[in-house]
This record gives sequence, structure tokens and C-alpha cells, in this order.
Amino acid sequence: MGRFIMLAGPSCVGKGPLVRALAKLHPNIAENIQKVVLYNDRDRRPGEVDGIDYHFVKNIQGLSDGEYIKMEIRPGNWQALKIADITQAMQSGKIGFLEVFHKLGAEAAKHQALRDHFTKGEVCTVFLSPLSKEDISFLKSKGSDLKAVVTDVMRKKLLRRTSKQKGILSLKDLEDVEKRCSTAFEEIQSAHHYTRIIANHDGEDSDNWDQFPFPIGDARKSVKAFAEICNGGRALECEQWSSEMLE
Repeated sequence: MGRFIMLAGPSCVGKGPLVRALAKLHPNIAENIQKVVLYNDRDRRPGEVDGIDYHFVKNIQGLSDGEYIKMEIRPGNWQALKIADITQAMQSGKIGFLEVFHKLGAEAAKHQALRDHFTKGEVCTVFLSPLSKEDISFLKSKGSDLKAVVTDVMRKKLLRRTSKQKGILSLKDLEDVEKRCSTAFEEIQSAHHYTRIIANHDGEDSDNWDQFPFPIGDARKSVKAFAEICNGGRALECEQWSSEMLE
């Protein structure tokens, strides 16, 4: 396992709280992480800091093609990754870390400057999933429409998160929720490409992250697994999926 970790998962699945909880519970690990900060053209959410959560810029498409990988990750929302930031993180002697939309991460893996690192296994890819392998098997046994279930699960998480942040939701807020939950199933379908899958039912909307002295439930288990991955461990709580899982 290498010294660079790429974390992906649907919007509101808990990636942000996972990283913050890691800093609280494992400060020694967090201090040894060099985060690669993506560029994002959406508006900042309450509490987000420019240059830490994202580089918030309005003209992503105007960034140099030779220096950045750019992608419209959802309708009307572009993100970009600066190639030099990844190579610098990998050469820093620390644990390089990137939280990324799955298609943007896949493009990074194919880039000439990074392809050898992925080929040599120097990058550990981690997917945070709102459903476990057992959940999916059960739902399939009952004849459930998996896409509809995943979309509804993420819709409810996104609505709770946005309500906590903004109170009464505007039409624009509701449209943004629909954009995000509509891509969740496609993102989960890509999970089998990842070397580690952490099943986590406590999304970003959950109180289990920060309403108690320490994370509890799946939030705690997810932090434990992620800390083991950062330390180069096997993280036995993680799952691996076949490509047929979500067919």
C-alpha cells in the first residue's frame, strides 16, 4: 500500500466528517497527512474555508488544460484537480490525501504524470458507501429497485444536511439536492474499482459524528477503518465488491 490515499463516495455519505473525526481521534495521523485541495466553482457552504475545503473559483473551465484535470461532476458544477499538487503530495514524505468525485479520480489515474503510481499500487483507493454488501444482497433478494433505493437514501441525507445548514430550503436548494442524489447510484456502481470499501450508514447528516464526546455507531467504525488504512493496515472492517454487485 502506497503513501497516497484517494477517498470517494456520494455527496453527503460522510467523507468530510470522516476526515474531521480522524483529526480529533488520531491527531498523530492527521498531522502526517498532506491534503490535495480541489478547485470547485460552487458556492461555499456554511463553515467551509477557501483553500482548506476547496479552492473556490468561478471559472474552472478557464484553467489551463495542461496543468489541471477538469470535469463537470454534476449538471452546472465543475471541479478541477491540479496535477502538480498530487505529485508534490506524493513526494512530500507524508501521506498524500485526496477526497474526490469518482470520475475525476478515474481521470487522474489515467493521467501520464500519475499513471505509473497507480500501476505500481502506490495509491490506495477508498470508497465510502451508504450501503453495505449485506444491505445490497438483501435488497436484491427482495426485488428492490436498487437505483431508486440509493437515490432515496441519499435524498433524505442531503435534505437533512441542507436543512441543518440553512433552515428553510429554497427551490435552488431542493434542485441541488436532486442533482446530487441522482448521481449516487452511478457512483456506487464504481465502488468495485476501489481497493477498500467502507460501508457507512452515518452520513454527513448524522448526529453520530459530533453530538457526543466521540463518534459512535458506523461513524466510529468508519474512522477506525480509515485510520488503519492510513497506517498501512489491512482494515478488516472494509469490504471488496465484485463488478456484478449492483447489476
